[in-house]
Amino acid sequence: MSKLIKIGELAKQTGLSIRTLHYYDEIALLTPSHRTEAGHRLYSESDIMRLQQILSLRQLGFSLQEISDCLTRPHYALPQVIDLHRARLQEQMVLSRTLLKRLSAIANELRTTQSVAVEHLIQTMETITMTEQYFTPEQQTALATRFQAQEAEWQEMLHLAQEEMSQGADISSVRVQALARYWQQIMKALIGGDIAMFESLAKLYQQEGAEAASFSTMDAATFEYILKAAACA
Repeated sequence: MSKLIKIGELAKQTGLSIRTLHYYDEIALLTPSHRTEAGHRLYSESDIMRLQQILSLRQLGFSLQEISDCLTRPHYALPQVIDLHRARLQEQMVLSRTLLKRLSAIANELRTTQSVAVEHLIQTMETITMTEQYFTPEQQTALATRFQAQEAEWQEMLHLAQEEMSQGADISSVRVQALARYWQQIMKALIGGDIAMFESLAKLYQQEGAEAASFSTMDAATFEYILKAAACA
């Protein structure tokens, strides 16, 4: 038998979070082939090959439900997925070079006209002012540090939530309930057991709304969807 990898080691080596791997297991997208006597997950070589397929298809824009369907089809085996991923990356490189040229042209124009998008400045100032109203400087620093550490997971969770919403998934479904638990874990990490921070965040949500409580990272509809799913647990 080839070497088995513990979940923590796999997370460290791939850059994924343990929470994400737990979530993939919960929705039966990537279930480890082995477990220790204590029930800890152990991943085999075939599991890692499947994970590569999942990550490549994710980058290609497939939803997790679509990936689950694809993995049952022979023409989405690892060699085919790698070739597909390579082709898409080559397309993206061409698009990126085009975008870079256009952005450079815009930057040159801005330097010439001394113009700036005022609405972006206003949005930034609004966020800063609102944060100061509800959080102490220490809490702001802690939130900024923790959010930076959790940003990749937050964006992944947000993307998944929007996928489920777009597919009309019921909040009581297994997938959405697993997603709600994923969100709760991220929120616990952000709050870090600080009751005062939790109360400030709750007050911000009650008085300013969902978008403000997510610091403009999540629209109100998605936020409410996740909250309802969590309440349904």
